[in-house]
Amino acid sequence: MKAGNEVNKMGLIIGTFYIIILAVTIVIIIQKKNIKIEGEEFCIRENKITAFLGIALWIESGIIAYYSITFPERLFLNNNSIINVCIFMAASVLLGSGMMLYTFVKRIVFTKNELILVNLLGQLTRIGWNNIRGVSQTNGKRLAFQDKDRTKIVVGGNRNMMKRAFKKIYTRIPKFVDNTEIQKLETTLMR
Repeated sequence: MKAGNEVNKMGLIIGTFYIIILAVTIVIIIQKKNIKIEGEEFCIRENKITAFLGIALWIESGIIAYYSITFPERLFLNNNSIINVCIFMAASVLLGSGMMLYTFVKRIVFTKNELILVNLLGQLTRIGWNNIRGVSQTNGKRLAFQDKDRTKIVVGGNRNMMKRAFKKIYTRIPKFVDNTEIQKLETTLMR
């Protein structure tokens, strides 16, 4: 009987963890999705497919949480299965939440004077266009802008938004900054 109570307790812990992570993510998305940035001219967001993958992971972890609460004896057969279920569920719900935040909160904002990164939690990182000292291309068809203080903002996301961003980038970065990497990425994306 004691083992049955521990199995039920584990199911409730997993279900509670799932609900808390889901709720926190939804609250962050609601509060931070449309942070107003003064002078915003243009922004780049991630593709919506990322949100669909996040929802799929939420559903998957929700099914695990459901079975953990309603039929824990099916999932928690021994200590190894408890560990595996916990790891798999936690990884699924956390990765799903990360993808949702990546889609709905994170964005790159272009203003007349600054390039601004809004991260997954809604915090801002700013680089003045005049302070950019280097541009490099990263994996995944993205550009990394670095300023004189070594602050780095990686610009990438929706392909169509990136194509539109090139016009602004060329007119905003200082003339002395080598734009070879920008031209290479633009050529790749225009294909």
